[in-house]
Amino acid sequence: MVRKIFRLGNSLVVSLPKDILDMLGLDEGAEVSVEIEREQRRIIITPAGLALPGVNEEFAR
Repeated sequence: MVRKIFRLGNSLVVSLPKDILDMLGLDEGAEVSVEIEREQRRIIITPAGLALPGVNEEFAR
């Protein structure tokens, strides 16, 4: 899908369609992981992993 980058305040934003967000179980305020593949010039956005009880998040990373 093709999306446009637009300005929102001092930031540049890419919006995602509601049906895609629903499919991924994401809503406003959800955390996502953003990865950059420089050689392929790609941005990969994935839902952030759910925290496991009793596991320190920093250690898990």
